[in-house]
Amino acid sequence: MARRFYRILDDMDASDRWWLASPVDAQGRELDPRIFTEGGPVADPGARSVPLREDGAPLDFTFADFDMPVVTAELGARVAALGPGAVQRFPVRVEGADGPYEILNVTREVRCFDEAASEIQYVTEDALRPERVGKYEMVVEAVIDPALVSGECLFRVAGWEVMLVCDGGVRDALLAEGYSGLAFEDLATSPSSPAV
Repeated sequence: MARRFYRILDDMDASDRWWLASPVDAQGRELDPRIFTEGGPVADPGARSVPLREDGAPLDFTFADFDMPVVTAELGARVAALGPGAVQRFPVRVEGADGPYEILNVTREVRCFDEAASEIQYVTEDALRPERVGKYEMVVEAVIDPALVSGECLFRVAGWEVMLVCDGGVRDALLAEGYSGLAFEDLATSPSSPAV
């Protein structure tokens, strides 16, 4: 049976949910949340808290600004166990929330799109940043080539790091444990790829 892959998403249908902003350091200075979404390890940037953008029901999993994952410490530990070596966990306080939370940084990056089968728009011209020409500009429909993933079970897609992906084993375990805030989008896979 072929491996299945899923995009991890924020559950927008969670009722009366909260919305989180960018992290801040001990002096209250805002940090760029994108450092946690680039698919590689980072030195501890000193994030100490995550403010509320809009008050509401706390969730176990939330994308803050720029899709930066914020999770309960319990969920962070579970994800780290399911994807050993694939995450960094940075403790933070979430404004108005009880219990420990963490920023979750997925440190694995895999170039795994079946580009022939996917619907991808490429950068064709960028006078200000010519090094971007040929890179992904928009991914309309993603098709994963399982042969390119190897043994990874939790990763960001190289070249399209906004996409956070897990395999079916990780998805099934997280769904079975009932964590709030998580949603999963089933990703197409290359039909010609052998099961891995």
